[in-house]
Amino acid sequence: MHLELIQQLEEIWGKERADHTADDEAWLRAVARLSRETLNTIYDTAYRNEQYAAARCLAWHRAQLR
Repeated sequence: MHLELIQQLEEIWGKERADHTADDEAWLRAVARLSRETLNTIYDTAYRNEQYAAARCLAWHRAQLR
C-alpha cells in the first residue's frame, strides 16, 4: 500500500497545483489524516527510493502536525 501511495504522491507533488484533479485532492486529504508515525514510515521509504517529490509532500504534511 505504501508504494502505491508514494507513487501517487510523486505524480501529484510533481504537478502544478492548478493541474491537480479531484482524485489528486482526495489522495492529499487522505495523507492529511495519517498519523505522524505512519507519515514517518512512508517518508523514509520514499526518500530511500529516491522519490523526492513524494518525500517533500510527506515532510510538508508532517510539519502541519506540529
